[in-house]
Amino acid sequence: MGHKYNTYVNKAELAIVESDYSDALRLYENAFQNTKIEFSVDVYNACVCAIKLGQTKKLLFFADRLAAKGVGRNFFKKKIFQNYINDKDFFKILEKAEKTKNENFEMNESYTKKMDSFFSLDSLYNRIRLTKYSSYADLPDTLETLFKKNTLNLLDFIKTNGYYSENKLGTYVIEDTIIRVKSKPDIVFLHYLEMGRDKVISNAIKNVLLDNLNLGNIKQYHIASTIELTSGLFNYTGSFLYNIFDCKLYKINEQQRLEEINLNRDAYCMDSISDFEKKIIFKYSRISDFDFRYIIIKAPVHDKTYFEESYHQIATIENCN
Repeated sequence: MGHKYNTYVNKAELAIVESDYSDALRLYENAFQNTKIEFSVDVYNACVCAIKLGQTKKLLFFADRLAAKGVGRNFFKKKIFQNYINDKDFFKILEKAEKTKNENFEMNESYTKKMDSFFSLDSLYNRIRLTKYSSYADLPDTLETLFKKNTLNLLDFIKTNGYYSENKLGTYVIEDTIIRVKSKPDIVFLHYLEMGRDKVISNAIKNVLLDNLNLGNIKQYHIASTIELTSGLFNYTGSFLYNIFDCKLYKINEQQRLEEINLNRDAYCMDSISDFEKKIIFKYSRISDFDFRYIIIKAPVHDKTYFEESYHQIATIENCN
């Protein structure tokens, strides 16, 4: 079902890139209705499309759905909503948003505290790894055992209590932006994928991610970030084709094994390279009301001459520090 949902959303985002907000809104509606999946970022994008089209009724409908996901009142202070602040129906949505956010926190407090405990242990062990054992090529057996036990306990907890999805915990908002790319349990899993020696556990982690991707519990950019941070553990997905240097987005000149890359990307509900490029140009070359989220690692450039010969600029990054 995740593949079906992502197909709709990919087409909707491409329609937004072309400023075809009517088609984008139709595709979002089809995605929600035909798959029974809704991610907050996509509901928000549907809100923006409705605003662009002047369809207040649909805006209120999708804003209400967004409020039900627990974004909170402050999220609706974004500039895109400012013309609706005095609308009495919109005000009711703001009240619902804050109430739902507080209810989500209370309902999930014990779950999140337990998740925090796994993260705290992982951080403790990782601090030891980076200090006392920083010169070791491999982890000592005792430290490996601690990481392994903590990771297994996290896997068991998820199996019993459910995956830490948006549906489970509600929407996570930072600085008025919907974001749930990396959370605390992800860090525990990421560390084990990077340095754990038990391949059975590594495969179990990958299966948890892939299963929840296919079920529609996580977005494709969630697993994309894990793929890029765990080099070699997943198949090639083309992240090496793009790079950021001096506040500009570059694309490699020669694309090898593109068909294979696109097949791998499809397996992880990720966009084809051609679709992806259109959207990252949209994302990085202009400021937008929309909340697309694509992960590109800002790898350091060690050989400037090689880089300039191998890549060509495709976009300038706005607000680049």
